[in-house]
Amino acid sequence: MAYRIEPHHAGTVAWLLVLAGLSATLAAAAADEQASVDRVRYAMDLAQRGAVCSARAEFRNVLASIAAARDAGQPAAPYSTAFREGWKAIREADDFAPLGPQADVQLDLKRIVAAHATTVLADAHLDGMTPLDALQTYYAYAAGRLAFAAGHDSAASLALYGWGRLEIACPTTAKNGSGLGAARAIALERAALAVDPANHLAANELGVLLARYGQLAEARQLLVQSVSAAPTAETWYNLSIVYAKLGQERESCRAYEHYRALAGNVRTALDEGAKIGRASTIRWVQPAVFMRESGPDPLGSLASKPESPQKPPSAATSVPPAGTSASPWPAWLKPKTFSRETQ
Repeated sequence: MAYRIEPHHAGTVAWLLVLAGLSATLAAAAADEQASVDRVRYAMDLAQRGAVCSARAEFRNVLASIAAARDAGQPAAPYSTAFREGWKAIREADDFAPLGPQADVQLDLKRIVAAHATTVLADAHLDGMTPLDALQTYYAYAAGRLAFAAGHDSAASLALYGWGRLEIACPTTAKNGSGLGAARAIALERAALAVDPANHLAANELGVLLARYGQLAEARQLLVQSVSAAPTAETWYNLSIVYAKLGQERESCRAYEHYRALAGNVRTALDEGAKIGRASTIRWVQPAVFMRESGPDPLGSLASKPESPQKPPSAATSVPPAGTSASPWPAWLKPKTFSRETQ
């Protein structure tokens, strides 16, 4: 399922969501989570209207409120503190990937770490540590703190999922480079799954991101997890691509058949969405049309899905093939190097 958002500000931001799956997940939330669920819905609505940065802030506000509610009766505020620490670590991690005139400057990790509020590397031996090592450590720490703050709240998991999706779309993130936005998104989707392993939206999202950066084995595991929780045409298609990249042709064909069985329902939903879109700021389009008009979407499906599928997808898609030099991170974040080369 895909749709184009035509925002009120300059430029067009592509925001893809599996709306049916999201609605079902929100509807299943416990009654005592209803206030948080309503705020997640509101944030999703902001994103659909093109206010992606406001939506991202609202997702964070939802998480902060959930953490504060969990602090009730506590002598201190451990969950709110954990949320603040996680969010601070994500922001401070940017210092390990400078842009502009300082992009090629040798980083002084000791000075950077000493100036941070994040203490995960405060007592570490930094000699020999690369900026990539530091960045990954900060993101792993942030994911852990955010997951701790959220507990096992399904609305919090959805808020983390939504926040992760918007990390690339929001213009403020674009200033840090799309690669850094993808790295943030990976950390946030991991946190979403740590909070709720049944969050099939986060599992699909993380699987797509990892597949794009060559981590095909883990991507396969996540996509299988996603279709096991809630089979959708989109996820079956993604899984068929990953199987093909791994050389598992039989499994790829089976996954593709599942996609074909569900694709008719998806096209029906798209047709209905088109009727709504004519009276709103959202223009619904077929996925293949969307991909032609928007170009490769860093948060979307692994490849454009055919409108009338006739045969299983080949391995010749945008996902890096197994056995290549593809990195789990963008080119300028490859281990042991730190250039400003971008994908």
